Amino acid sequence: MLCALIGLVGACQIVVAQSSGTPTLRAFDLLISEIMADPSPPVGLPEVEYLEIYNPTERPVRLGLVELIRGDASIALPDTNLPAGAYIAFAADPVDDDRFVHFADLPTLTNSGGRLGLIGPDDTLLDLVEYSPSWHASGLRDGGVSLERIDFEQPCHLDGANWSSSAARTGGTPGGPNAAAGTLPATDLRISRAELIDSATVRVSVNRAIVTPLAQTFVLDGAPAESLLPARGELRAYDFALETALTEGQLVRITLSPNAGSCVEGERAATDTVVVGLPLDPGPGDWAINEIMFDPLPGDGRYVELRNLSDGLLALSDVGMAVLDEAGAPAARVTSETDVLVVPGGFAVIADDAAALLARFPSLLPAAVAPSDLPTLADADCLELFTRASGLVLERVCYSARWHNRAYANTDGVALERIDVDAPGQDASNWTSASVSSGGGTPTEVNSQARRATQTAPRDGFSLTSERVSPDGDGYEDLLEVGFALPEPGLLLGFEVADVAGRIVYRSERDESLGVEGRWTWDGVGSDGEVVAPGTYVLRVSTYGAGVRVATRHFAFSVVERI
Repeated sequence: MLCALIGLVGACQIVVAQSSGTPTLRAFDLLISEIMADPSPPVGLPEVEYLEIYNPTERPVRLGLVELIRGDASIALPDTNLPAGAYIAFAADPVDDDRFVHFADLPTLTNSGGRLGLIGPDDTLLDLVEYSPSWHASGLRDGGVSLERIDFEQPCHLDGANWSSSAARTGGTPGGPNAAAGTLPATDLRISRAELIDSATVRVSVNRAIVTPLAQTFVLDGAPAESLLPARGELRAYDFALETALTEGQLVRITLSPNAGSCVEGERAATDTVVVGLPLDPGPGDWAINEIMFDPLPGDGRYVELRNLSDGLLALSDVGMAVLDEAGAPAARVTSETDVLVVPGGFAVIADDAAALLARFPSLLPAAVAPSDLPTLADADCLELFTRASGLVLERVCYSARWHNRAYANTDGVALERIDVDAPGQDASNWTSASVSSGGGTPTEVNSQARRATQTAPRDGFSLTSERVSPDGDGYEDLLEVGFALPEPGLLLGFEVADVAGRIVYRSERDESLGVEGRWTWDGVGSDGEVVAPGTYVLRVSTYGAGVRVATRHFAFSVVERI
């Protein structure tokens, strides 16, 4: 209680007496070090679930004073002393193996993951792990292999980055040093989430447990705070009690102080800003589907990025996304209970594997990612955004792998990016492949292929946004783009590209009705499926309709050699 009053938390500050004359226990003085949740089929160990605990201190710890948390329940550990630097593996079933200690009350360790923790006297939270089978290596998720903690010198790493499949031939190392033990690289300390618990309480979560005084950890802008305390039952979440309740439109911005620190030496406090407030109710045009990763590389995850086009704060939890079947009915619905709040112009990402996404794109903003049960996405699917309150449809995009830039030799692991969020999402020419230079995607960032502000459509007629195209995937001039504004609706457009000798190298498959205003794009690939040779070319645009004479316009441009 004293630590909470003076605003201190962490391995150096949380101190509670076990009992009179007994050494104190602090956060991370006792660690969960190995979890065997799925022992079947066995690899080389007895076919039993077990949980291993490690004492990293230089003194024995009396385990009878410690409770094991499983979900919302807790149970006292067997009353035995765990020597300094020692491991103990508890198994619910008796087994004829000296590496295990029988603990009949050990709760079931579910294969699907769960929340495990250790709590000392006076509710001192010592360790907390929310394990997941996704922490295993991709080929080791079928059982018989334990999850092992990697870095004991940096115990404030509480997520999957500090856990790995055991590298032991037997599938685990019960009662002894972990085969997966190692040292994690230093990474930035970052805010991973901010949310409103109620209109006067803001909860901020960080990717590692803080050990610096909380008064030196966060910078709050937009509303004064009455107090800042560790969130109950958490090791890396902290609650701001605001002096007054927030009102609609009031935004609170939170960043880490440069003085913020965890147990990691040499770390840097990231400068990301998270925003909380009371969100508006979404309406048509407020959200846009902005980026789609439907064909990720092995080990990476699928994701769909949304962008807030409104003038106010929106909550991702207010909308859902459906994957439609061939009849246009929802085949799968995706919702997020993670309350990602998005400022005007900001982004939210629905991801089936948030950890993999963060590893793939290090500059991604963790607070903008919502883990969801995103189903498998086909090479062509229809995605529909709707309000969860009323079911009002906000946007529908029926994408296709054919929307990728055909100049790319391989689009595996490359996202589809929307070029202009203000243009229709169902327009195939408004989508293309993310640039190679961006790493194949830009979740939570402006799209690498986003239309620049200077690329404006003509008031009447046609114009090229650039007189050159370089189909090299660097995100710059990858597409030839023609903006147009037609004098009347219903006109058809045809496009041909010819070389300087007049030979047609590309002809649109069919004449298209693209609306009164819009754009047409070409990726530099000829009708033969190959990127055309560098040189000067002429684009012929034909316009015609019922009772309208054919009009043809010519535009010269260059194809620049690929790098």
